[in-house]
Amino acid sequence: MKLREAALKAKGVDVIEATATELMEDPHDAKRIIGVHAEKPTPTEGGGEPEKVQYLADLVVIADGLSRGRFVGAVLEDVTLPILPQHGTVALVRGSGPVLLYRISEHDTRILVDVLHPLPQELPAHIPTNIVPQLPESAVRTAIAKDRLRRMPNSFLPAVEQNGHS
Repeated sequence: MKLREAALKAKGVDVIEATATELMEDPHDAKRIIGVHAEKPTPTEGGGEPEKVQYLADLVVIADGLSRGRFVGAVLEDVTLPILPQHGTVALVRGSGPVLLYRISEHDTRILVDVLHPLPQELPAHIPTNIVPQLPESAVRTAIAKDRLRRMPNSFLPAVEQNGHS
């Protein structure tokens, strides 16, 4: 059963969808969380500023959900990866999540940059300025200039049992 389904069925549980912005610590015990400061989307068609709220509880459960991070991707042309073509490469770069590179055809290599939430406002400038200098630079710059960056959710995928092991 999924966490949300289980919580909805439990007695005495309020399920609230909001974005937690800060944890509230017990003033007498900094190791104990007593609630959260959060933002709830404004239920108007025009959007607007989110409603700032506080929630106090004896038990606080925070679930990141699927929108915590995003992969931003592009296709690089004629890049030589440091290992065999049928394998991918993971680059651990400063100031970002991992960067994945893997071949998708004879001349094309996909790059996926794990960009943490919130996405930088100037995303097309963020990648060349902060990520590219740590990668095969000329191919990444060419791909970003040639094609728009594509975004996709970066979600947790739990292990699937295989041969009795997970």
